Amino acid sequence: MMGEYGNEIFNFDDVCKYLKISKHTLYKYTQRKEIPAFRIGKELRFRKESIDKWLKTQERKHMIKKKG
Repeated sequence: MMGEYGNEIFNFDDVCKYLKISKHTLYKYTQRKEIPAFRIGKELRFRKESIDKWLKTQERKHMIKKKG
């Protein structure tokens, strides 16, 4: 779904498919507030731009651990 300014907005299932993770894993990330999300009513939503930034951060963390 495209947002007002061209920012794509994902629902829960979209993020699972995009990141290739299970619903259980995404649920854990959201419960721990480890992944950027917001609510519209009772439903969680995710900005693709925020998910991409989060993903880059995860990549950097992994690379630092791998080198260190």
